[in-house]
Amino acid sequence: MKKNLAVAFLIFSMVFISCDQDFNTIGANLVGDEHFDFSSYDVQNLKAYSVNTGEVETDNLQINPLGFYKNPYFGETKANFVTQAVLTVEQPSFGTEVKIENVTLYVPYFSTPGTTSSDGETPYTLDSIYGANKESKMKLSVYENGYYLNSLDPSSNFEDKQRYYSNSTSNSGAIDFENLKIGHNNSDGDPLQNGFRLNDSSNPAENDQFFFNKEEIVIYKRKFNRTSEILEYVDANGNVLQGADQTDPTKWVVDSRLPPGIY
Repeated sequence: MKKNLAVAFLIFSMVFISCDQDFNTIGANLVGDEHFDFSSYDVQNLKAYSVNTGEVETDNLQINPLGFYKNPYFGETKANFVTQAVLTVEQPSFGTEVKIENVTLYVPYFSTPGTTSSDGETPYTLDSIYGANKESKMKLSVYENGYYLNSLDPSSNFEDKQRYYSNSTSNSGAIDFENLKIGHNNSDGDPLQNGFRLNDSSNPAENDQFFFNKEEIVIYKRKFNRTSEILEYVDANGNVLQGADQTDPTKWVVDSRLPPGIY
């Protein structure tokens, strides 16, 4: 009965609307050429400044800011973020005597692709990068987070949502992220609280001279050598490249390509 009434109402509405043959231009004669009588005024002593709004809730953000921005008038702004990766399947079975060979972190930027060339290369334009110089350098440090990010608040017997704020606090209290971060011991790579940063590549563009690179990320085929415990480049058939071919990019085989980001 409710469905019949809804259909009947829709039909009647259509009939009533179709009966109106008078057309009106919305906004006509509302604003004249006077533009609300607004007049321009040249400001002589305008003062502009930032106001600290205090902490804000920052958990489960869809977009995370990152970087350092210095404005000559509004001062400095620094943005870090903490995230927590989870498995897509709970309690997966990896078999026995499992050893992690490689872990890769990929944080994509907002970007717009151009036309792909015959070689498969795609140029990109980065979006949402603030500052006059889009390739300004900054120091980037990546660590393992030593604090477990709960979804539920343990202080409420896990009945309320756990909330995290921009001043490193939660509704359970303060969190010392800085002293809980985990790096490595700089000898055999073992985890160490407050150790050396994980992005310790000899390439300064990955740490001390980091910038938001607009180039696409090219991933080459590699295989983990269990004896030397390093990743080695392989050919199209999966055979390890020998000698100088390991350091010759022209010999490497492209495995995949990714849009610009931290990789």
